[in-house]
Amino acid sequence: METQLIDKLIQLNIDNPLFPYKEYHGQQALIFGCSYKKKNNFILKVIGYENEQTIQKELDIYYRLKQEFKDNENLVDIIEIHQFKDLKKVCILMNECNTNLKFYKNQLTDLKSRLIFFMQFLQGYKSLYNHQVIHRDIKPENILICFKDNKPIYQLTDFGVSKLCEESINIQSQIGTQQYAAPELSKIQSPGLLKFDYEKGSKIDVYSIGLVLYELQFGKLPFEKPKAQNLFFDTTLKTRLKSQVDIKYDEGWFVDLIMQMIQTNPDERVGFKKLYECYDKKLDKFILNLKKLTEDNMIQFLQSSQFNIINQKQRENQRRNNSRSPIRFFNNNQNGQQNQYHLNQPQFFNQGIRQQQCQTDRAYKR
Repeated sequence: METQLIDKLIQLNIDNPLFPYKEYHGQQALIFGCSYKKKNNFILKVIGYENEQTIQKELDIYYRLKQEFKDNENLVDIIEIHQFKDLKKVCILMNECNTNLKFYKNQLTDLKSRLIFFMQFLQGYKSLYNHQVIHRDIKPENILICFKDNKPIYQLTDFGVSKLCEESINIQSQIGTQQYAAPELSKIQSPGLLKFDYEKGSKIDVYSIGLVLYELQFGKLPFEKPKAQNLFFDTTLKTRLKSQVDIKYDEGWFVDLIMQMIQTNPDERVGFKKLYECYDKKLDKFILNLKKLTEDNMIQFLQSSQFNIINQKQRENQRRNNSRSPIRFFNNNQNGQQNQYHLNQPQFFNQGIRQQQCQTDRAYKR
């Protein structure tokens, strides 16, 4: 660290910078251990920049979330932010945590521990959602863990490539870690300013946390190399699980939920709003809410598939007999197109068999 910066930090009661420090590292910043007001166990993130406009966008996010960092225990505990324009440096002071999810994930050996993590993540991300911020770099390294009464407190951190959602946004600009990035970030054919739908945009982060949950559930990501990642994007949900070990009966619904979170098509991916509506401080209630959401999404997905089959049969029937036209009803699918079905067509999803069809023993079990 340069002498001028050290002198400025000392005046702010930030002293004794240590680098490298433990396992801390950053892609776009230097991470120091330091003391603050004569006390140890603090982290100093030092960001160098050339473009004033670029760093200002990152600072806007920190300032917008300033109160949230204090009030929400599932966001990183940021104490102070200082910008030194003459040195082209920004320094972010925060409390040190014990570890991060990358090193702690093997401790989450049962479904309950994974659900506690997910519950806390939703509570942390709610602050971003309320301020229309997309993180864009959710991964195990960016989920810090502090312990309170010997219980883990998960904290979302590192907003270096986050985006404030305005009327338009360059969605491809400087995305985060490719391994956890949503497929729509790499498949957009014409980058540039786009009209932005925040609810749809936040599904970028839903995909990433879905992959984190997948990794916690199966012990690894479904792909290791970029070529395998592209292949994964192009496969059906059922195919994605063929290589996995048997899924426990009572965890089938959770795997279904993960699959709904990592849908390649964002229009078919579950949104954060619906996920957070399941949140409850009581774990049992949270689980019940998630199960119902998973079941409802599965019904909707299968229902849509059934309509497609019915449409195909209708077209075949019409070709056979153009003179006899069946009575049809219409409903709009997600793309605004009309699905149709016969009045006398027996519907698979009637209320009487709904529970029977949506038990957790999915087709994924061998």
